Amino acid sequence: MIRIAFAVLIAMTAQTFAADTYVFDKKHTEVRFTWNHFGLSRTAAFFKNYDGELTFDEAAPEKSALTVRIDAKSVQAMSLGAETFLSGPDWLSTEKFPEITFKTTKIEKTGEKTGKIIGDLTMKGVTKPVTLNATLNFKGEHPFSKKTSMGNYAPAVSDEVEISIETEMNKK
Repeated sequence: MIRIAFAVLIAMTAQTFAADTYVFDKKHTEVRFTWNHFGLSRTAAFFKNYDGELTFDEAAPEKSALTVRIDAKSVQAMSLGAETFLSGPDWLSTEKFPEITFKTTKIEKTGEKTGKIIGDLTMKGVTKPVTLNATLNFKGEHPFSKKTSMGNYAPAVSDEVEISIETEMNKK
């Protein structure tokens, strides 16, 4: 089971009309995943290379779209040496499947600043539908830039992996 959360900070300098396109601000974005390790702790890893683009329609959020591309070979683990097994065939199999992608199929507004981004996640050549719980944290001028911004191992290792993307996005 994969559970995904997606939080977005979008800062705007001008009134939004129709749909605007935003890209990940890589200085303020983190793509990480965690899993249960023997019931003792939650182990974490992250990806260094990725791209994300959001076409955001403020007037009709359900018409918005999100795409994310992750370079699977850029995996970095918090535990020393863990990249070796994370990159291997039991986990990400990065030599054979160097890219992880997400593409929106539907968006549902669930509250004033919350929604569900439903789409297809492709990992290791397998595409499955997933739902991202999304929160729009902020909308306004960025205070600094002033820019328009916006299992296999059970029970030792959990089958559930939580993927989290925290990002600020800038208007393209």
